[in-house]
Amino acid sequence: MSSEITPEVVIVTHDAAATEHGRERLARCIESVRDHTPGVRIILVHNGADPAPLGGLCEKWPEVQMISTINRGYGAAVNLGLSATRSDRVCVLNDDLVVTANWWSELSAGLDAQCDMRCGAVAPLMLLETSPGEQVRINSAGVRLGSDGAGNDIGYGDPVETSPTAPTEIEIFSGGAVMLRREMWETLGGFDTRYFLYYEDVDLALRGAEQGWRYWLIPSSSVIHAQGSTTSGVGHAPLVRFLQERNRVWIALRFGTGQQIGGALWLSIRRLRHPPRALHARALATGLAAGPELLRARWMAKRQRRAR
Repeated sequence: MSSEITPEVVIVTHDAAATEHGRERLARCIESVRDHTPGVRIILVHNGADPAPLGGLCEKWPEVQMISTINRGYGAAVNLGLSATRSDRVCVLNDDLVVTANWWSELSAGLDAQCDMRCGAVAPLMLLETSPGEQVRINSAGVRLGSDGAGNDIGYGDPVETSPTAPTEIEIFSGGAVMLRREMWETLGGFDTRYFLYYEDVDLALRGAEQGWRYWLIPSSSVIHAQGSTTSGVGHAPLVRFLQERNRVWIALRFGTGQQIGGALWLSIRRLRHPPRALHARALATGLAAGPELLRARWMAKRQRRAR
């Protein structure tokens, strides 16, 4: 069945056009997708300021359709890109990834193999970028929530030889590289744009799990990640830290166990002792301010599960 499907890939980029490094990073990502995905259709969502420098870059890629939008966050950009696709399955990629041979076909086959298990998403094995001669290590073999509510990459830094060799069920997928089933994405109303950046993938996965969707790691499909390239700029650091802290509290309140909620709040309180204190205080305050709404959503989801 998967061989009859036109591969569709959504790539989100934030202001890649602004620097030569950004354009090179994006070009490397797109070229790898073109090289390893026959017949692919790429939706490039430019999530930022002036997209003009990308116009000439995209002219040589007939497979690429560019959508330019103001920056409303990663989740909003992915939703926009997915809305422009037609397939029942679509891959989402960060622009700092390089895909490898057969990555899409292996994911698609994995999705088909688990179709009777309400499989909503399959994820490739994400590897850290290395220099020639260095040992290949894992970036992410799925995600799990820690005792403090943080989303932790499974296997991070471990040698690739320690990764699973067969499809393995996971609780949470990374939004940096994932094949989503359209039905799940539409049923859940897409990514929650309130997160803006970070944890919107965790939220989607856990909301899906509440409705019975399941996810698999497909280790025969792999991508290589130049970690942190998209948000590593100095100007992004305060916003990144705020969103990571606030969104971690949101996830704990919405989905965590009592222990994870306590751990998340205690970590936020401990961080008030360290600079930038005002930023940590604001992240904790805004995280707690959404508490009533998040706890109500949690209660409603639990009630709906009992009714099924």
